[in-house]
Amino acid sequence: MIAEDDSICGNRRTWKKILQTDFDTEAKHLYLEKLQTSPSEIKSLDKQAPKEAKAMKKKLQGKIRLNDIHELCRMTQGKDNNHRKEELYQITFDEDDRVAFNALHAMSHFDLANNEWLYCKHDNLIDRVMKEKHVGKCRLMLNLLLRQPFEKDLLRPDFIDFCIAKISACAQPCAIRAYCIKLAYEQMKYYPELLEELKMALDMLNQEALSPGLLSAKRQIMEKIRRELGDRTLNKQAKESTSNFIRRGYL
Repeated sequence: MIAEDDSICGNRRTWKKILQTDFDTEAKHLYLEKLQTSPSEIKSLDKQAPKEAKAMKKKLQGKIRLNDIHELCRMTQGKDNNHRKEELYQITFDEDDRVAFNALHAMSHFDLANNEWLYCKHDNLIDRVMKEKHVGKCRLMLNLLLRQPFEKDLLRPDFIDFCIAKISACAQPCAIRAYCIKLAYEQMKYYPELLEELKMALDMLNQEALSPGLLSAKRQIMEKIRRELGDRTLNKQAKESTSNFIRRGYL
């Protein structure tokens, strides 16, 4: 949503220029109504695709090269180009799977600073990936989510269930299963009982002949789980030992 500023809202020409970028339609209509823009003008503005968006979409058609990805990253870098990030993100919804896939691929190359912009799309990406049928787009969205923090108070049980289900689904591509192992840990690490559940799911994989990538992901997360549960067990034992000493009058 565009940040509202009453001092700017009075400048009709300025807002028209801003609204010609590819922000969501609801936001555009809200501000155009505030400027008392006629319905015909609103319809006209909706049809005007910015040159940058056209240029980006053109680059995303067909096979995309690494140079094209780097150019898109340059076009969208910095806070001043957040509107271009939004334009690129909207292209990830394109009906052409190739175009949408390439847009997601480009976003997966954002550096750390620009990647933070995608945090606001966290829930939207989760909603999308749980419904996505295209394997490539699903893999890239999981990759984007793996580059985001999962806060303890904002965890989504439906996404945890999704990840656990993918881990045990032999028919799923190895890359998707490996991403889901890591994403499951990032969400379940806050609760020992959930880590035990994840450990059981990973133990079940011993019945399969795993690919090198999937086996590596399993080993990495199993080591983290053992360390996490081990540290908590040691802390619990230390507290119990201290309590016993206090009760006996040694401390």
